[in-house]
Amino acid sequence: MRIVIIGGVSAGVSAAINARKQDPKAEIIIYEKDSFFSYMTSGMSYYIGGEISAFSELTPHDTKTFEDKYQVKVQLQCEVDRVDPELKEISIKKLSTGESFLDHYDKLILATGSTSFVPAIEGFTKEHVFTFRTLKDSKAIHDYITTNHPCCACIVGSGYTALELAENLTLLDIDVTILEKEHQILPNYDLDMAELVEQELMEEQVRVIKNNSVIEIQKDHVILEDEALVEAQIVIFCTGIRPNTSIAKELQLELGERDAIVIDEFMQTSREDIYACGDCALVYSPLLNRLIYHPMETVANKTGLIAGKNAAGGKVAYIGTIMTSIIKCFSYTVGMTGLTEKEAMREGIEIRVVKHVKIDKSLLFQGEGMVIKAVADAKTNQLLGVQIVGKNGVDKRLDIFAVLIQLRADYRVISQLDLSYAPPYATARDPIHYTGLLLEQ
Repeated sequence: MRIVIIGGVSAGVSAAINARKQDPKAEIIIYEKDSFFSYMTSGMSYYIGGEISAFSELTPHDTKTFEDKYQVKVQLQCEVDRVDPELKEISIKKLSTGESFLDHYDKLILATGSTSFVPAIEGFTKEHVFTFRTLKDSKAIHDYITTNHPCCACIVGSGYTALELAENLTLLDIDVTILEKEHQILPNYDLDMAELVEQELMEEQVRVIKNNSVIEIQKDHVILEDEALVEAQIVIFCTGIRPNTSIAKELQLELGERDAIVIDEFMQTSREDIYACGDCALVYSPLLNRLIYHPMETVANKTGLIAGKNAAGGKVAYIGTIMTSIIKCFSYTVGMTGLTEKEAMREGIEIRVVKHVKIDKSLLFQGEGMVIKAVADAKTNQLLGVQIVGKNGVDKRLDIFAVLIQLRADYRVISQLDLSYAPPYATARDPIHYTGLLLEQ
């Protein structure tokens, strides 16, 4: 059995590790076109801000150590440019030399990831303009800031990556402007919850401009659609991503939303013996009962695990994603799981919505308020989604809600959950309990 994996970041590495666990005798090889291997994208903002001091900390697996530990061959700076599914043959180009060679596979795993989406803008190629998606991007931004000491930055986009980056740039005494073309920041959240985060940004002296777009980039400023000028000695685009599916298109695999690869619950594509995982593939949403595009590092890791096991002879099914996510944004923690109110309404679901503020622990231990918004199906009583904004204890509550949603729990059990309590950690009636009580009313 020879398993070839195209892509060596989260999904590809997870696939390789779990293929090896499933089949100790299989030949496994990873081809990665970048010069970096198995890196932690979620830590890149903190490297730029200095909280992670060494670049090497972003790459938990040294290539040689990884090869020795898992008996997996890793080929960096090798781009797969052709796949013949009939012969099960692939053509690879060594980017360092231009040399091409052939390889073969019994099972092929596509973990080709995604690339930054950037609209066509005049001035985008200037040296102070960056995308922020890969380890190479983070090093380039870090090195530019270290060398040029910009005093003001414009971040285009307002998703998780943009907010984490904004906080870390302010740690470097850089004035930050966030530019969002939509009417709210954090477009995946409900407006009322996003506004809480926007208020926190403004209190931290981050300027937020909405309903506007960059049309031109100059040396020390950007020009907006309404002709306003924004000072910017560095411009960083966090405007979303697109799946890398050029190989999938060549193979004529079935594609779906955003041209991402359609897979079944076993990560099998529309061609036999070819699997896909991570940001290049769609994933199943049990709440929507369909495939969706949800590129997250956690999802890449899990789908890579399943693709690797199944390519090596296993039969593991993916239960799906409920889109749980969390970030730190200055003094706030911001998280969501499941459907938002606007998503549920868009799906035509009759819903019950509650929103409340409760402290995370006893006032004897400086408990502070967190805002919880919950959405439930009014007909089936199933909890569908939760968003939380607060300073402490958000992660604990969010993960409990995530488990309830994943298990399709009836919201009427929430008020009776047997949760841990001691004054330094919680209140006798937890914010989770209050959420259940409010949904019952």
